[in-house]
Amino acid sequence: MSIKNFDAIYRESITHVKDENSFWVRGKLLKYNKNSLGMVDNRTKLRFAMVWIITSKMFDNIVILLIFINSILLGIKDYTDTEDLSEKNRIINYFEPFFTYSFLTECICKVIGQGFMAGKNTYLSEAWNWLDFTVVITSLLESLPGMDGVKVLRTFRLLRPLRSLATMPSMKVLIGTLISSISQLSGIMGLAFFFFAIFSILGISLLDGKTHWRCYMTPEPDSNGIWEYDKTDR
Repeated sequence: MSIKNFDAIYRESITHVKDENSFWVRGKLLKYNKNSLGMVDNRTKLRFAMVWIITSKMFDNIVILLIFINSILLGIKDYTDTEDLSEKNRIINYFEPFFTYSFLTECICKVIGQGFMAGKNTYLSEAWNWLDFTVVITSLLESLPGMDGVKVLRTFRLLRPLRSLATMPSMKVLIGTLISSISQLSGIMGLAFFFFAIFSILGISLLDGKTHWRCYMTPEPDSNGIWEYDKTDR
């Protein structure tokens, strides 16, 4: 898109905006926070450009592709090589900053477009974005001098594949349904635990301690069903 075309789209959008929270983007009226970061309102070209970008299907596809490639690299990495001495791990670590700053760019675009927090439809008002934000912050902390050896921060890299769930509406609905059903499954889990406890007590009663602290001398019991064991073994 050329600058001239963007200016035309921006001017058309302004004519449809009736309040301080609205954005007219791709024929739809969207509502976001009044001021992004407390200083960028909905009539600013920069913010309109960010909203235009983050609502683009291409933007979502690029993010999903980056998550997919990053997930593959995380999957083939040799985690037994803690010092990253192998050629494969060195190549993966070489591309790590690219993914870190790509996801940081995504986060910045969304924060400027939607607003950061404490408002309607802001970036952190959606629970899924907390996962994105956590992954981005921990990746930045890991890139700081002296922090690359902190194993806890490295662990947060493994959360990156989960970010793909937030970019797929069908998966968000499925996960939301699963979480909401947990409370309803608590009764079934309680009943299952009750039956497990009953059978555990029954097993202990039938075995009567015969298998407790014993080393048996033969792989099978004798004809009377009695195991031979070392009587000196206590």
